[in-house]
Amino acid sequence: GDITANQVDSAMSGDIVLKDSAMSGDIVINQSNAQEISTGIVTAWKEIGFQGNSQENNNLSITQEVKELVKVTENLQKSGFQLDTDTLWNLYLSTRSMDINSEKTIQYSTQLIEMHTLNNEFHPLCTILRLSASDYHRIGETATHLQLITQALNLARRYEFKELEFECIIELANISGNISGLSLKAQQELIERATNLISDFTSTDSSQHQAILYTAHGNLLRNQGQYYAAIDVFVQLSQICDTPTQKAAGVLGIAGCYVDLNLIADARITFQKALDYCLMNGVLGYAEFAKEQLA
Repeated sequence: GDITANQVDSAMSGDIVLKDSAMSGDIVINQSNAQEISTGIVTAWKEIGFQGNSQENNNLSITQEVKELVKVTENLQKSGFQLDTDTLWNLYLSTRSMDINSEKTIQYSTQLIEMHTLNNEFHPLCTILRLSASDYHRIGETATHLQLITQALNLARRYEFKELEFECIIELANISGNISGLSLKAQQELIERATNLISDFTSTDSSQHQAILYTAHGNLLRNQGQYYAAIDVFVQLSQICDTPTQKAAGVLGIAGCYVDLNLIADARITFQKALDYCLMNGVLGYAEFAKEQLA
């Protein structure tokens, strides 16, 4: 519903002042003006670089200003204000990146699924289904994860959202067969379909997609117990990729296969190589993982 002056007055008193070094001056929102609150929140998110469900949001840092804006936006919603779709996307993606409250993340994704379903907005619906599937995977809700990623894949295929289809295929291929219920043949067909899809993407994205595909293929072979074949794929991954994160993924994949083969000495050497490389190149997430494996 619309924001009313009474709702504004009961929510909080005084003006909201949003400060950010990235903004061209402070944004002051007069809380006695419902329209100004709505416009001001939208403007504030845009000023710090967030653009709804745009892929650009994935590369934005969660600064203190973002955290403060999240709190303001959450408080407005709790007070009964109806957020526009882009603002709800900003709230969802920033909360998801902060990774501090999975319950809130699920709440916002559920609202977005309902909104985009109601409005027959199939591309953003497919996007939020895929992202929400990953959210459920992170908290161990396997059944819901598989249900949502399958829905997203079917939607992507129906409307020929090839980029989203690729992402859904890769996520399914990375799940072990005994969990996904897919046969080895079905999993292999997913990889083949993903390989075919890459040819439809722009050259600027091809290396990233190739790296993702190699990772999924290596994981698939590893899940099938074909450890030496998986090692060959991970070696290729570490050689063809462009970024430190992708190279680290390849080396860690090799180390994991050594563990599966019970070649513990080789595994330790490879995990140490991965750790040294990650620390040198600032891949801190993988560095922490390598430390845990060495411990």
